[in-house]
Amino acid sequence: MDEVQMSGPMANLLDLLTENLGFTYTLHSPEDGHWGVPLPNGNWTGLVGMMHNNISDLALGPLVMTYGRSLVTTFSSQVTTDYLTILAGFPNIIHASIFGTLMAFELQVWLALLASLLFCFSAAVMFDLFSQRKMGTPIKDILLANWWMYFSVLFNEAAPRTPRGTPSRVVFAMWWLTVVVLMNAFTGHMKATMMVRREPDRIDSMKDLAKHNHMKTFVWKGSAYESLLKNSLNIPEYQAVWRMVVRCNGTIETKSLYSKANLIEVQQGLAAIVGDATTMRFHVATNCGVLRHGTFYFSKEQFFPHKYAVALNRYEDPAFVAAINQRAHPRHLRNQDQLDGGEWLLDGWMEEQYGDWRKCSAGSEEVYQPLSLFEAQSIFVIYLMFSAAAAVAFLGELLVGGKERISHALTV
Repeated sequence: MDEVQMSGPMANLLDLLTENLGFTYTLHSPEDGHWGVPLPNGNWTGLVGMMHNNISDLALGPLVMTYGRSLVTTFSSQVTTDYLTILAGFPNIIHASIFGTLMAFELQVWLALLASLLFCFSAAVMFDLFSQRKMGTPIKDILLANWWMYFSVLFNEAAPRTPRGTPSRVVFAMWWLTVVVLMNAFTGHMKATMMVRREPDRIDSMKDLAKHNHMKTFVWKGSAYESLLKNSLNIPEYQAVWRMVVRCNGTIETKSLYSKANLIEVQQGLAAIVGDATTMRFHVATNCGVLRHGTFYFSKEQFFPHKYAVALNRYEDPAFVAAINQRAHPRHLRNQDQLDGGEWLLDGWMEEQYGDWRKCSAGSEEVYQPLSLFEAQSIFVIYLMFSAAAAVAFLGELLVGGKERISHALTV
């Protein structure tokens, strides 16, 4: 048991209680650093264990009011309410793809476009076979002429000839309409994706987190949050997240949970922390100014709403307990001169303590810069691929043409 110095909202509440009730105190923290979870032998860890074993008279906490804790301690009036959420992040590094330009459309769109090309090409060939075979046009010439005519439309190239016959012209017009609409959509979407960088997929719920089964997941060791995940046997996503916690040994004590190393892993998208919103906002506001590895964000889902209170030894003088309840009651806290609008005093202290955390969780400001070669690499890769294909075709024609000339010379 270590003697400690204390500051923050709960220290302010303790000063308020001592000022009104006139008692003296010494501050100590549990050696194991836990808030209080039950042990198989009936004992408790942490702050709850210190009161259960009559080592202390009051656990300032604040502690989450649970049924199990209420059996071994006496809770004061509720001092505030909080909920659980997920702290996650994503790196600021851009992971460019060599085919990023083409990915303005998903693969299914490109496949549908290819299928449309083959359909129109086949229809045009069929119409020409019926009309041009009578004129003695070779099938090879019909195939090549129609293929290059329809393929060149993809690049907005004019056809070298007008299709013959009304059916062929209808198919050709339909193909042009399809290409014009799709290519304009492609151009507009590509411009938008180059101007605004898309954020990675966010983790906005416990179900989302459970899908990232290889992500490191941290939770406060010895807290009610650990017990919630461990004992929620009927909620599949909670059990999945708990297995993720166990896999990475992610139950971490108070002093180490929000360490710089852990927060960097969160910013890089390698880890997530499940905890109460208030505490995480404080640590985000404290650290986001010096950690530049990525951006923090909180999940949209807020779950496990829970009440906080001060816990007292169950053998404490009932008169003292009643006095604590009176001074800690929300109606009394709302009558303070420091607050306006009926807000709880403790909530106001917490708001001051964790500061302007919103600037850290809202994401970094958009700064428009010229595209780098790294970001535009897909354009050059595609250019080189088509150039290589053209070179191979050219060499093939040379080889085929050379063989034909040699064969002709030998024949002569």
